[in-house]
Amino acid sequence: MGHLSNRETRTIKALAEVLVPQDGAFSYGYKDIDTISFFEDFLSHAPFKVRWFLFFNLWVFEYISWISLLYCHYSDFEKNNITPQKSLFKNLIFWLKTPGFFSKMRFDHREKIILKMQENKYYVIRGIYLLTSIVLLMSFYSDERVMNKIGYFGYKESENKVNK
Repeated sequence: MGHLSNRETRTIKALAEVLVPQDGAFSYGYKDIDTISFFEDFLSHAPFKVRWFLFFNLWVFEYISWISLLYCHYSDFEKNNITPQKSLFKNLIFWLKTPGFFSKMRFDHREKIILKMQENKYYVIRGIYLLTSIVLLMSFYSDERVMNKIGYFGYKESENKVNK
């Protein structure tokens, strides 16, 4: 497994932008961590079935996740609540204007899809979300700067014991 394709790279970056936002309460974000190289390294050491399942998850996020927007309404993205009778036409325009690829959607649409996947009643959909987010969060929290920021110094102590 060499390198990730452009589609997979775009999907990973779009997921990382939603899962690890930049400029939040925490000083590091998705731009500070190289998730792509971690993901490639993780895939090079993972068994074939895990690699296949992760690629399948990325495919689901990129091509199938827009179906989750069918459960969303135009009023979910508007500050003013619109009555359901008046919003049918606006819902149709909203669904037609939204791109079908996860990586090309606006941030608030991607965030809504992630929230819908978290709360989904089907365990398969939750599992797809969970596995992909675990790998992306592993890339974030495996960075030494982030570990120092959160106050985890245990890995340094274990390295010192091994070196002695």
